[in-house]
Amino acid sequence: MHPDPADSAPAFRRTELRSAFAEAPLTDRLSLTNALADANIDRKAAERIATEIFDAIHDNVATKQDLQLLKTELEAKIDLVRHQLITRLGSLMVVLLGLLFAALHYWPPHS
Repeated sequence: MHPDPADSAPAFRRTELRSAFAEAPLTDRLSLTNALADANIDRKAAERIATEIFDAIHDNVATKQDLQLLKTELEAKIDLVRHQLITRLGSLMVVLLGLLFAALHYWPPHS
C-alpha cells in the first residue's frame, strides 16, 4: 500500500489538496492528475496516484447508463410482478366465489 501524500504534507498543503479535489471535475485520470499537480504534488507522483485511484475504483463505479439500464430492468420486473399478482388475486376471487355459490346451492333450505 502506498502512503497517502496528504498525510505527510503540512496542514496548509492538505487543505490545498482537498480544495483542488473539490474544484476539479474528477471525470478522468488527466483531470485528477492535474488536480494533484495543482496541489504541488510532483507530476509523476500525481500520475501514479491518479492511476492507482482509477484502478482501485474502476470495477466499482456505476455509470449513468448502468443506472438507467438497471432502472429499466427493475421497472419491467415490477410490472411483471404486478401483472402476476393481479392475475392470481383475480383467479383466487373467481375460485372463492365459485365455492361460495356451490356451497349455497347445496345448502339445505330452511323451512
